[in-house]
Amino acid sequence: MRGSPVRANCTLTGSAQDVTILFSFSAVWPDLVRCVPNMNLCLPTSYPVMEPVFYKFWTGSNSAWIDILSLDRIRDQAIWGCLLGNQTTLGTINLTVFTSPKGVKYVQPILPDIDLGQESVTLICETGSCSYPAPQISWYYLNNQQQNVRYDVSEGSMVNNASACDQLEAIYTSTLHLTRGTTFQGNIDFKTKFACGMQHQSLDADIIYSEFSNYVTFAVYVSSVTLIPGNSSITLLEGDQMIIKCVTSPSRPRPHIRWWVGNEIKTDIIKESVSNSANLIIMESEISLILNRSYRNRLLYCDTSVPEQGTWISSMKSQINVWYPPSVPVVLVYNESFPWLENRTGTLECYISEPGNPAASVTWASTKGKPDGLGHLILENLTASHNGLAVKCILSNNFTVIKYLVVESLVRNLEVEYTPKIQFVPNQTNVTVNETRDLHVTCISDGNPTPYVEWSNLNSSNVLYMQNISRHDSRTYVCIAKSNSTNNGHIPLQSEKQLQLTVQFAPEISVKVTPSIVDVNSDVRIECSAHGEPSSYKFYDWTHKLGDTKLRYIEGIVESQSISAVRLQNITIEDMGTYTCSVDNGIKGPNGGIVQSVEAQIDVVGVPVTFVTDTFFREINMPASIKIPFFSHPIIIAAEFFRIQNNTPIASDTDTQVYLIEANISTVFRNTDVVLQGMKAVLDFRSLKESDFGQYTLVLSNSKGNATIIVHLNALVEGTPQMLGIPVAGIAGGVSAGFVLILVMGLGIILWRRSQQKMQNNDKNDVVREHKERSVKHDTASGQDYEGLHLNRDEASPYLQFNDIKLEENRNTNTRPPENDSYETLHSYSNNDIQLYTSLKIPKTSKGSEKMYENTQIQ
Repeated sequence: MRGSPVRANCTLTGSAQDVTILFSFSAVWPDLVRCVPNMNLCLPTSYPVMEPVFYKFWTGSNSAWIDILSLDRIRDQAIWGCLLGNQTTLGTINLTVFTSPKGVKYVQPILPDIDLGQESVTLICETGSCSYPAPQISWYYLNNQQQNVRYDVSEGSMVNNASACDQLEAIYTSTLHLTRGTTFQGNIDFKTKFACGMQHQSLDADIIYSEFSNYVTFAVYVSSVTLIPGNSSITLLEGDQMIIKCVTSPSRPRPHIRWWVGNEIKTDIIKESVSNSANLIIMESEISLILNRSYRNRLLYCDTSVPEQGTWISSMKSQINVWYPPSVPVVLVYNESFPWLENRTGTLECYISEPGNPAASVTWASTKGKPDGLGHLILENLTASHNGLAVKCILSNNFTVIKYLVVESLVRNLEVEYTPKIQFVPNQTNVTVNETRDLHVTCISDGNPTPYVEWSNLNSSNVLYMQNISRHDSRTYVCIAKSNSTNNGHIPLQSEKQLQLTVQFAPEISVKVTPSIVDVNSDVRIECSAHGEPSSYKFYDWTHKLGDTKLRYIEGIVESQSISAVRLQNITIEDMGTYTCSVDNGIKGPNGGIVQSVEAQIDVVGVPVTFVTDTFFREINMPASIKIPFFSHPIIIAAEFFRIQNNTPIASDTDTQVYLIEANISTVFRNTDVVLQGMKAVLDFRSLKESDFGQYTLVLSNSKGNATIIVHLNALVEGTPQMLGIPVAGIAGGVSAGFVLILVMGLGIILWRRSQQKMQNNDKNDVVREHKERSVKHDTASGQDYEGLHLNRDEASPYLQFNDIKLEENRNTNTRPPENDSYETLHSYSNNDIQLYTSLKIPKTSKGSEKMYENTQIQ
């Protein structure tokens, strides 16, 4: 410090002997000229001889000291060093002489509080005295904790005034200029006082502060502006009103707001308002826009700034998206003209001059075609169904949906040339008509161009009319329709359609018997073949009749769709008769009936068959006749009676007559009474003599052989019971009877009780079918069928009663029982002297062998 004393010391260590140490100083070291040994001082050339009064020296063993009694900047501020006696430099030090200022003071201004949002201010402070070297002066403010904080924004500008000082000294001034709009660090809202702080090398204290200024309030720039609603995109409909708001962040002073739509500043501001918050200003602005499609994709935003801020702060930018409808479209034929030709591909275009926003989607109102997604309708493989098809396109986007607006083209009707389409009236290609009916079918055609229509075989008429159809009219008929294309090279357009006529008729039936000649005990096949339309037939059971009497039904074997057959084994005379095959296919025949029938006649060829009693009772001396009924096919050749006693034939004479007569023979075939057209061999006696009684043999002959029967002629004595053997269904020639009933002469009563029948299927069916037609009464309580002459049913009795049975030589009362029937014991009532004998053959139904019961006397 100027005027202050200072001491310097030089010491040499590690030397074995004492040495001389000298001091020297110079502005440029070592600028030495001469040394003063006795003063231990070497001086530069330009330096005058030093006055001892300013310095004081001491020396010691290898050491030297110098005291500068009062520092002077001109004399003493230099480079000081230590030298050995031989002028070897031991070390140097740069000595600076300071002038300490007497503090720092706030000079101006002494003003009321300053608002940097409205005005600028300049703050000045200076050192309290001359200073060397120049001090460091900084500006400080008081923070919220009342601490001095260096103002980093600016150190202020510093100048000096050395006119009042000497020896390089000066008085220093610092100026801090805060312009209008100056903000504090971080653009915070801040109010504070400023002071100067000085630092100098000569001062012990780090910083010396001036007094503080008056309050300074900083400006606050607009840091942000908010768009409300704050969407990056705003979508509205054309014609809608949009009101949007801009709100600034708090600032000081009042900010200014601008509205932008694209590059255009809008002035349609409808409202601006200011609000204060902690001495800060919040600015709001609203704008109203009536949107049209010109606003589409333009950016809407606001920006704001305060004076002296220098930049405009922009809000987020919202893109305006205006939805508006498309223009009315037009359906165009793409790349060609109407009419199109069938089997090709046609394309329609939905032409849109203004697609709308968003771009409208195209929907085709058409039952055919495939949109390609680019506004086209592609119609592939054109057919007649496309001709006249009404087509229009409909546009829709968000605007039309929200506004329920329909934007559509006018209807366009397609024009397609196509091969004629043929239709029959009635609309059938397979016509089925019953024989003898009429047919009327009209062939009509739809085509573009209009076709010419004709039946190929009906002389250019389009009407097929046929009367009284026969089965021979079944065939295929062809209708032809033809035209020529008008816009596609006159291509012929022709089509045909077939009508299949099927004439339905009732079955024609043929029958075949194999073999054609049927012998007894042989096998026969009867085949029934049907031919009709349709060929789906229903065959009924065969009917076996003898004359007009039905004997049975036989289930035929359906061998194919059109053939039913019956196979008869071990033929007997009971199998002869007419066999009727009945069939239908649902179609009425010429007679008007559904079921058609054909008959096959089976004539059984064999030796003659007789139907006789073997014992006759006649009165002596009375005329008498023995009549033996028989049936013969082929015709009878000879019939002869023989007496067994002498085996001589009986010839016709005056006492006896032998002859044949035609006769209807009543018998039972298959449990049914039948009448055969047969004959009787007659042996007449003019008057019986005792010698005429005895046994006789009748021999019947035809081309197949002889049949022989033995009969007994007995004398009838009045009052004596006689036993009569009456065969029932007995057939000579080996046919056994089911049973033989021995009847008493005269009148009597016979009671029968019959157990539950066990009938074969055919027999049972015969009973069910014919029970109303036969002289049979049906017991509904027990389910039994009973047959007999003069049949009476006593409801209180379990027996059947035959009243007034009479012996008739022309009636065969031997009924062949159904197979597998069983019979219970027969009971009878008779006069005191009358006995009833029976011969029964009873198959047992329980386990065990069949037993034969004969000559059983019934009491």
